[in-house]
Amino acid sequence: MQVLYSFCPQSGCADGSQPVASLIMDAAGNLYGTTVIGGAGVDCAGPSCGVVFKLAPDGTQTVLYSFCPQSGCADGAGPRAGLLMDAAGNLYGTTFSGGAQGSGVVFKLAPDGTETVLYSFCSQANCTDGLQPFAGLIMDAAGNLYGTTKVGGTGGTGGAFGQGVVFKLAPDGTETVLYSFCSQANCTDGSTPLAGLIMDAAGNLYGTTVTGGGTPNPDLPPPSQGVVFALAPDGTETVLYSFCSQLPNCTDGATPGAGLIMDAAGNLYGTTALGGIAPGNSGVVFALTP
Repeated sequence: MQVLYSFCPQSGCADGSQPVASLIMDAAGNLYGTTVIGGAGVDCAGPSCGVVFKLAPDGTQTVLYSFCPQSGCADGAGPRAGLLMDAAGNLYGTTFSGGAQGSGVVFKLAPDGTETVLYSFCSQANCTDGLQPFAGLIMDAAGNLYGTTKVGGTGGTGGAFGQGVVFKLAPDGTETVLYSFCSQANCTDGSTPLAGLIMDAAGNLYGTTVTGGGTPNPDLPPPSQGVVFALAPDGTETVLYSFCSQLPNCTDGATPGAGLIMDAAGNLYGTTALGGIAPGNSGVVFALTP
């Protein structure tokens, strides 16, 4: 094992601190990522507001952007997710907070370091457009971005805000909520998506929620331990699996906080943080067939 870079050797952690998301790599072998705090930000909770960084193959780290350089953090703050790069070298990502309403943004970072806020969440009354995106983005061939927010939307009966959304962001900045979770009684359709999405060749989206769902056994109460879902291009949501359907002890897993991968046959693979047959309720790796 080799440590390529240790964060916060600089005064005030101007180089970033606490990278919680995964990395991406370009054709030249440079790595790109985010840190949730650190940087040169001046006006956010905590020591600072996070960075986008580049790590060259020789170990040289460069801060490409420090969030919240101005009062109010209108440019976003606290990037918790990884990045997406297009063919022109532009980087795309989300922040959990900051933006015009303080509820997170989708941003674009050009190769010259220019940051553009493509969308500020909670721009609609009661945040029906979503707020607090935890996960990163995917892009289709037309340049549309897709992602999830932890809360917001029109679903749910408790509190002022909904239980999370799947959104689409067009290249012109138009945001469309494709689905609001907890739109069904007892949130059997899932609630609180923390992970990003994948897309198949037909344009169907797949993801997970950490809560919601319901056991298919009508003799058992809904465990509400998360779901795997599919979302068709027309907005129809299908719960492919509700976790904790095997009782007692949720031996099939519970609370999937991460995203999915798909093989050539359409099988989905993922993890849950809890459940399983081993002592300690320690989680599972699962496969879900078409």
